[in-house]
Amino acid sequence: MSDLSWHKPNCPCGVCKAKRGESKGINSPHYGKQRTIETRLKISKAKQGDIPWNKGLTKDIDERVKKFSGKNSPVWKGDDACERAFHTWITNQKPKPSVCQICKGTFCDNKNIELINLKNHIYTRNPDDYTWAGHKCHFTFDEHGEKIKKIMKEKWNDTEYRNKRVDEIRKRSQKPEFKQKISDIRKENWKNLEYRNKMLAIMRSEDYKQKQAISQKKRWSKK
Repeated sequence: MSDLSWHKPNCPCGVCKAKRGESKGINSPHYGKQRTIETRLKISKAKQGDIPWNKGLTKDIDERVKKFSGKNSPVWKGDDACERAFHTWITNQKPKPSVCQICKGTFCDNKNIELINLKNHIYTRNPDDYTWAGHKCHFTFDEHGEKIKKIMKEKWNDTEYRNKRVDEIRKRSQKPEFKQKISDIRKENWKNLEYRNKMLAIMRSEDYKQKQAISQKKRWSKK
Protein backbone atom coordinates (compact mmCIF):
# COMPACT_ATOMS: atom_id res chain seq x y z
CA MET A 1 0.00 0.00 0.00
CA SER A 2 1.11 3.56 -0.56
CA ASP A 3 2.18 5.65 2.45
CA LEU A 4 -0.80 7.63 3.74
CA SER A 5 0.77 8.58 7.08
CA TRP A 6 0.93 12.25 6.11
CA HIS A 7 -2.90 12.39 5.87
CA LYS A 8 -4.67 13.89 8.86
CA PRO A 9 -7.36 12.00 10.84
CA ASN A 10 -10.73 12.36 9.09
CA CYS A 11 -8.89 13.61 5.98
CA PRO A 12 -11.51 14.78 3.41
CA CYS A 13 -9.55 13.61 0.33
CA GLY A 14 -11.10 10.99 -1.97
CA VAL A 15 -8.50 8.31 -1.15
CA CYS A 16 -9.09 8.53 2.61
CA LYS A 17 -12.86 8.63 2.20
CA ALA A 18 -12.67 5.50 0.05
CA LYS A 19 -10.52 3.71 2.66
CA ARG A 20 -13.01 4.64 5.38
CA GLY A 21 -15.90 3.48 3.22
CA GLU A 22 -17.48 6.92 3.18
CA SER A 23 -17.80 7.20 -0.59
CA LYS A 24 -19.18 3.77 -1.47
CA GLY A 25 -22.74 2.60 -1.98
CA ILE A 26 -25.35 4.70 -0.21
CA ASN A 27 -22.56 6.94 1.12
CA SER A 28 -21.64 8.04 -2.40
CA PRO A 29 -22.84 11.56 -3.30
CA HIS A 30 -24.01 10.13 -6.64
CA TYR A 31 -25.95 7.21 -5.13
CA GLY A 32 -29.40 6.84 -6.71
CA LYS A 33 -28.83 9.74 -9.10
CA GLN A 34 -28.95 9.45 -12.87
CA ARG A 35 -27.80 12.05 -15.35
CA THR A 36 -30.22 13.11 -18.07
CA ILE A 37 -29.45 12.48 -21.73
CA GLU A 38 -28.93 16.23 -22.23
CA THR A 39 -26.33 16.30 -19.42
CA ARG A 40 -24.53 13.28 -20.83
CA LEU A 41 -24.36 14.88 -24.28
CA LYS A 42 -22.97 18.09 -22.80
CA ILE A 43 -20.27 16.17 -20.89
CA SER A 44 -19.44 14.13 -24.01
CA LYS A 45 -19.14 17.26 -26.14
CA ALA A 46 -16.96 19.00 -23.55
CA LYS A 47 -14.63 15.96 -23.33
CA GLN A 48 -14.20 15.54 -27.09
CA GLY A 49 -10.61 16.16 -28.12
CA ASP A 50 -9.26 15.84 -24.58
CA ILE A 51 -6.16 13.68 -24.34
CA PRO A 52 -5.55 11.96 -20.95
CA TRP A 53 -2.29 13.10 -19.35
CA ASN A 54 -1.12 9.49 -18.94
CA LYS A 55 -1.96 8.25 -22.45
CA GLY A 56 0.92 6.15 -23.78
CA LEU A 57 2.86 6.48 -20.53
CA THR A 58 4.03 3.51 -18.43
CA LYS A 59 5.75 3.18 -15.09
CA ASP A 60 8.99 2.41 -16.96
CA ILE A 61 9.16 5.80 -18.68
CA ASP A 62 7.27 8.17 -16.38
CA GLU A 63 7.86 8.74 -12.67
CA ARG A 64 4.31 10.06 -12.10
CA VAL A 65 2.81 6.78 -13.32
CA LYS A 66 5.34 4.73 -11.39
CA LYS A 67 4.43 6.57 -8.18
CA PHE A 68 0.88 5.18 -8.30
CA SER A 69 1.50 1.81 -9.99
CA GLY A 70 1.38 -1.67 -8.47
CA LYS A 71 1.96 -1.74 -4.72
CA ASN A 72 2.24 2.06 -4.68
CA SER A 73 -1.39 2.41 -5.74
CA PRO A 74 -3.82 3.51 -3.00
CA VAL A 75 -6.28 0.85 -4.20
CA TRP A 76 -3.73 -2.02 -4.21
CA LYS A 77 -5.24 -5.04 -2.40
CA GLY A 78 -2.42 -7.55 -2.73
CA ASP A 79 -3.58 -11.14 -2.19
CA ASP A 80 -7.06 -9.90 -1.25
CA ALA A 81 -7.77 -8.86 -4.84
CA CYS A 82 -10.67 -10.40 -6.78
CA GLU A 83 -10.32 -13.20 -9.34
CA ARG A 84 -10.57 -10.79 -12.27
CA ALA A 85 -7.77 -8.61 -10.86
CA PHE A 86 -5.47 -11.64 -10.53
CA HIS A 87 -6.22 -12.66 -14.13
CA THR A 88 -5.49 -9.15 -15.40
CA TRP A 89 -2.22 -8.97 -13.45
CA ILE A 90 -1.04 -12.41 -14.58
CA THR A 91 -1.97 -11.62 -18.20
CA ASN A 92 0.52 -8.75 -18.11
CA GLN A 93 3.20 -11.05 -16.70
CA LYS A 94 2.47 -14.10 -18.89
CA PRO A 95 1.90 -13.21 -22.58
CA LYS A 96 -0.90 -15.02 -24.39
CA PRO A 97 0.38 -17.71 -26.83
CA SER A 98 -1.30 -18.81 -30.04
CA VAL A 99 -1.29 -22.50 -29.02
CA CYS A 100 -3.07 -24.25 -26.14
CA GLN A 101 -0.47 -25.12 -23.50
CA ILE A 102 -2.32 -28.29 -22.41
CA CYS A 103 -3.03 -30.18 -25.63
CA LYS A 104 -0.84 -28.16 -28.04
CA GLY A 105 -3.85 -27.89 -30.36
CA THR A 106 -4.60 -31.62 -30.68
CA PHE A 107 -7.85 -31.51 -28.66
CA CYS A 108 -9.25 -27.97 -28.63
CA ASP A 109 -7.91 -26.76 -32.04
CA ASN A 110 -6.43 -23.69 -30.30
CA LYS A 111 -9.81 -21.93 -30.24
CA ASN A 112 -10.53 -19.21 -27.64
CA ILE A 113 -7.26 -19.38 -25.68
CA GLU A 114 -8.00 -18.53 -22.02
CA LEU A 115 -5.94 -18.10 -18.85
CA ILE A 116 -6.62 -20.85 -16.30
CA ASN A 117 -5.57 -21.42 -12.70
CA LEU A 118 -3.68 -24.65 -11.97
CA LYS A 119 -4.10 -24.51 -8.18
CA ASN A 120 -7.83 -25.30 -7.98
CA HIS A 121 -8.85 -21.61 -7.87
CA ILE A 122 -6.29 -20.68 -5.21
CA TYR A 123 -5.16 -17.36 -6.65
CA THR A 124 -1.59 -16.17 -6.22
CA ARG A 125 0.74 -13.79 -8.04
CA ASN A 126 3.01 -16.60 -9.19
CA PRO A 127 2.83 -16.88 -13.01
CA ASP A 128 3.76 -20.58 -12.77
CA ASP A 129 0.39 -21.24 -11.08
CA TYR A 130 -1.38 -20.36 -14.34
CA THR A 131 -1.33 -21.47 -17.95
CA TRP A 132 -3.06 -20.71 -21.24
CA ALA A 133 -5.54 -23.23 -22.64
CA GLY A 134 -8.24 -23.48 -25.28
CA HIS A 135 -11.83 -23.19 -24.06
CA LYS A 136 -12.46 -26.91 -24.55
CA CYS A 137 -9.36 -27.87 -22.54
CA HIS A 138 -10.22 -25.24 -19.92
CA PHE A 139 -13.69 -26.70 -19.49
CA THR A 140 -12.30 -30.26 -19.26
CA PHE A 141 -9.47 -29.37 -16.88
CA ASP A 142 -11.45 -27.11 -14.56
CA GLU A 143 -13.52 -28.67 -11.76
CA HIS A 144 -16.07 -25.92 -12.40
CA GLY A 145 -16.65 -27.48 -15.81
CA GLU A 146 -17.42 -30.84 -14.20
CA LYS A 147 -19.96 -29.18 -11.89
CA ILE A 148 -21.68 -27.55 -14.87
CA LYS A 149 -21.78 -30.89 -16.70
CA LYS A 150 -23.44 -32.54 -13.70
CA ILE A 151 -26.02 -29.74 -13.35
CA MET A 152 -26.86 -29.83 -17.08
CA LYS A 153 -27.27 -33.62 -17.03
CA GLU A 154 -29.73 -33.32 -14.15
CA LYS A 155 -31.64 -30.59 -15.99
CA TRP A 156 -31.73 -32.62 -19.21
CA ASN A 157 -33.32 -35.54 -17.37
CA ASP A 158 -36.29 -33.25 -16.69
CA THR A 159 -38.75 -33.89 -19.57
CA GLU A 160 -40.25 -30.40 -19.41
CA TYR A 161 -36.85 -28.70 -19.57
CA ARG A 162 -35.62 -30.99 -22.35
CA ASN A 163 -38.72 -30.42 -24.53
CA LYS A 164 -38.45 -26.66 -24.03
CA ARG A 165 -34.80 -26.60 -25.06
CA VAL A 166 -35.42 -28.87 -28.07
CA ASP A 167 -38.21 -26.56 -29.28
CA GLU A 168 -35.92 -23.51 -28.91
CA ILE A 169 -33.15 -25.22 -30.88
CA ARG A 170 -35.55 -26.27 -33.64
CA LYS A 171 -36.99 -22.76 -33.99
CA ARG A 172 -33.52 -21.22 -34.11
CA SER A 173 -32.27 -23.76 -36.66
CA GLN A 174 -35.11 -22.84 -39.05
CA LYS A 175 -34.06 -19.18 -39.30
CA PRO A 176 -32.42 -18.36 -42.68
CA GLU A 177 -29.58 -16.38 -41.08
CA PHE A 178 -28.76 -19.33 -38.78
CA LYS A 179 -28.72 -21.77 -41.70
CA GLN A 180 -26.47 -19.46 -43.70
CA LYS A 181 -24.07 -19.08 -40.77
CA ILE A 182 -23.78 -22.87 -40.33
CA SER A 183 -23.33 -23.31 -44.07
CA ASP A 184 -20.50 -20.76 -44.20
CA ILE A 185 -18.74 -22.39 -41.23
CA ARG A 186 -18.96 -25.87 -42.78
CA LYS A 187 -17.69 -24.64 -46.15
CA GLU A 188 -14.75 -22.93 -44.45
CA ASN A 189 -13.94 -26.03 -42.39
CA TRP A 190 -14.20 -28.27 -45.44
CA LYS A 191 -11.38 -26.32 -47.12
CA ASN A 192 -9.06 -27.66 -44.41
CA LEU A 193 -7.61 -30.94 -45.73
CA GLU A 194 -7.02 -32.37 -42.24
CA TYR A 195 -10.63 -31.63 -41.20
CA ARG A 196 -12.02 -33.07 -44.45
CA ASN A 197 -10.10 -36.35 -44.10
CA LYS A 198 -11.17 -36.62 -40.46
CA MET A 199 -14.86 -36.17 -41.35
CA LEU A 200 -14.67 -38.60 -44.29
CA ALA A 201 -13.13 -41.25 -42.03
CA ILE A 202 -15.99 -40.80 -39.55
CA MET A 203 -18.70 -40.99 -42.24
CA ARG A 204 -17.17 -44.16 -43.71
CA SER A 205 -17.06 -45.94 -40.35
CA GLU A 206 -19.56 -48.73 -39.62
CA ASP A 207 -20.63 -47.09 -36.36
CA TYR A 208 -21.64 -43.89 -38.19
CA LYS A 209 -23.54 -45.84 -40.88
CA GLN A 210 -25.43 -47.78 -38.22
CA LYS A 211 -26.44 -44.60 -36.39
CA GLN A 212 -27.62 -43.06 -39.65
CA ALA A 213 -29.70 -46.15 -40.45
CA ILE A 214 -31.40 -46.07 -37.03
CA SER A 215 -32.08 -42.34 -37.40
CA GLN A 216 -33.66 -42.83 -40.84
CA LYS A 217 -35.89 -45.64 -39.55
CA LYS A 218 -37.17 -43.39 -36.76
CA ARG A 219 -37.97 -40.63 -39.25
CA TRP A 220 -39.85 -42.99 -41.54
CA SER A 221 -41.82 -44.47 -38.64
CA LYS A 222 -43.13 -40.99 -37.76
CA LYS A 223 -44.42 -40.32 -41.29
